[in-house]
Amino acid sequence: MRVLVVYCHPVPESFCAAIRDTAVDVLTRGGWDV
Repeated sequence: MRVLVVYCHPVPESFCAAIRDTAVDVLTRGGWDV
């Protein structure tokens, strides 16, 4: 399966970036194409 993560926060150290990184990691380990 595929999932598209849209991230457009200007600060790479933000809480939103941490959520994005976690989501991408979990989805990738679960076999998803991210």
